[in-house]
Amino acid sequence: MSDSSFSVTEVVTATRCARQLVLARRGLRVVPYGADAFGTAAHVALAAVANGARTDAELHALLDYPLPDRARVIQSLFRLALGGAYAHAKKVANRVDGGDLSRFADTVLRLATLLAQPLTRMSGEAKNGKEAVESVFLASEEDVTLTLGEITVRGRIDLMCRDAAETWLWDLKTYAGTHDAELEQVRVYAMAYAAMGKRVRPALWHVTRDRIEIRNADPVGDADVAQLGKLVTLMRSWVGGAPPPPAPDLGTCRTCPARNECWRTWGRTLPDETDQVRPPTMPPPPPDAPPGAPPAAPPPAEAKVPHVVAPKVALPPEAPTRSPSTPKPHDFSVEGTAPLYLGTDPKKQPVTLDPMDLTRHVAVFGASGSGKTYFAKSIVEEALLAGIPVIAFDVQGDILPLAVTRDDTKIDPALEARRNAYRDRAEVRLLTPLNDAGLRVAMNPMKLPKGDLTPERRSICAEAAADNLLSYAKTAPATREHVRMFLANRIEAAIGKTATLTIADLIAGIVADEEEDDELLEPKVRAKLVKDLKLLTMGTKSYTFREGRPFDLDDLVEPKTPGKVPLNVIWLNGLVDQQSKESFVAMVLADVYTWMLGQRGGNARVLLYFDEIGPYMPPNGEPPTKKLLKRIFKEGRKYGVCGLFCTQNFTDVDYKVVSQANTIAVGRVNAAQEKKKAIEAFGAPANFDVAAAVTTLIGGVQGRFLLKQASGKVDWVQGRTLLTEHGPVWGEEEIRAATPDETRNAWNEKK
Repeated sequence: MSDSSFSVTEVVTATRCARQLVLARRGLRVVPYGADAFGTAAHVALAAVANGARTDAELHALLDYPLPDRARVIQSLFRLALGGAYAHAKKVANRVDGGDLSRFADTVLRLATLLAQPLTRMSGEAKNGKEAVESVFLASEEDVTLTLGEITVRGRIDLMCRDAAETWLWDLKTYAGTHDAELEQVRVYAMAYAAMGKRVRPALWHVTRDRIEIRNADPVGDADVAQLGKLVTLMRSWVGGAPPPPAPDLGTCRTCPARNECWRTWGRTLPDETDQVRPPTMPPPPPDAPPGAPPAAPPPAEAKVPHVVAPKVALPPEAPTRSPSTPKPHDFSVEGTAPLYLGTDPKKQPVTLDPMDLTRHVAVFGASGSGKTYFAKSIVEEALLAGIPVIAFDVQGDILPLAVTRDDTKIDPALEARRNAYRDRAEVRLLTPLNDAGLRVAMNPMKLPKGDLTPERRSICAEAAADNLLSYAKTAPATREHVRMFLANRIEAAIGKTATLTIADLIAGIVADEEEDDELLEPKVRAKLVKDLKLLTMGTKSYTFREGRPFDLDDLVEPKTPGKVPLNVIWLNGLVDQQSKESFVAMVLADVYTWMLGQRGGNARVLLYFDEIGPYMPPNGEPPTKKLLKRIFKEGRKYGVCGLFCTQNFTDVDYKVVSQANTIAVGRVNAAQEKKKAIEAFGAPANFDVAAAVTTLIGGVQGRFLLKQASGKVDWVQGRTLLTEHGPVWGEEEIRAATPDETRNAWNEKK
């Protein structure tokens, strides 16, 4: 393309990094291969569905009914998607990790599931299935053009789709590098259609591992078009020879395949040390620095090109050492009273957290690569040292390494005693539902609470159990709420009368009352419900409920060896899909909720740790986990249930849960709207300029966080080195190696 014509992809690249735009024009690759690049197969899958659905007689027949079988519609779309996408996957298989290939089918299935929703909704309005498809899939892979003065932007949309009364422009993204860049592409397309007089709502479908996350972009207006005009004017100057600025997010530089060429041409952007090496000592802030300003950075490395000045990079303070001037970490020998050691502030003083503050919950935010999981794991380590048992949900396999402590060659000498104490105290259990790699657990979706409950709490527990069942059983949307309340009423009636209600017991009760009238469900619907429930007692689904040792929170928070503290990590990757993961997590949370209602007093009794909580606590939608998480975070303090959760963005989770966290840590952020949310979360502490501090988080350094404690104090913290291993995600082989036969045999004896 000329300097008067750019592709939408080039606009996205320039949003991410102006230097990458110029390098890409020179023919260099600026997008890393790996899980992100492998997700491009989803584009092929989407095109195959949008094009094949128009002529697929089997799909049309399914959609001829006003209330089609959604599961069969999903299967039909999956069939259309898989053929072309599988062929594409074979092309890139030699460039990606084997674990990404194993998640490929799940990604395509999630895509089919998302597309089935508008189709099944439209089937009730359209004359037939063919018309339903044509009414939903309005355009696919359509070329669009946007003229901005003398410059033209060209691109090709992924899908224009009608859902209910809205026309959506859906753009599938597998790699953009930053939040801003991800959303920019679909917004450019929306501007192009607006110029043609067509109003569309832009949304991003972002492929991440085996999930597709939906992110709604802001509506476009005249100001957005003007801003885009300024950007493409700058782009023309950069490709014409003007020095391009570096990426605003230095995380882009760390993964850029063209980094060496970039540095040879325009100078270095990163400090000399790598992410894995402790950074050099930081000087304190200058006397005239405003409150909240980070420590002054050392001079940048000298660039090889004399006329270019490399940007300054603010580095975190040094981790504590054994020098006489550095205070020693707190005495961790007093269980339950010693503060939790998190790291150091800009003056190299230890930053600590009162263990009781955990009962008021902790939230850790940060963009990918900011070190939020690393920081959260240090809090888990400290909780165990303070004698607080842990239940951790491992979504990706990177929490499991808490089972293995670092050896002497990898640990900071000042933390050796702390590492040794952790090694002596942690009683590790790696729990693997539907899998024998670790300690296999089984779940009862209708485990009933013990003790006296108020009517409201009894109803909450019963409805949670009903939701768990319905996440497995398929019911028609028109009757789903009636079925839910029917089941909840029956489960609630059993509370206080029996400790455990099995699916077989529930079925038997419904069958015994089949001749009686019920105001919620007609006999035909009840008969269909019985058949659906029976499916849960057969085949692979039944193994979730009957194979393995029953999940029992009382058992998991009690050590088997005196003086030990239980660390229970639940590995979710052994479950087949996202729906199964959400259902299993909901059953665990229901057990946590009923257990906590039986506790007395507010001492910290268990830490519930959830990394990447977004899909389980979204701002919109109601997965079975959401209602329970809201209850646990709202009421947990008075029962000693502590919450620790992580996510990339404030907008990924329901604000009601965020508001329950009294301790908040925020690392690197990539979007202006996240900056605004962070400022709101930190409030206005005395003698600290929150706005100035949060501004430095954009493109911030890995492992450095702005921390607000429950007391209201806000300060910087550089997280300490972990006592345990942190590296590649674990799978079955690593879990087996970390589960001794003695532990496995003792676990299986109590089935």
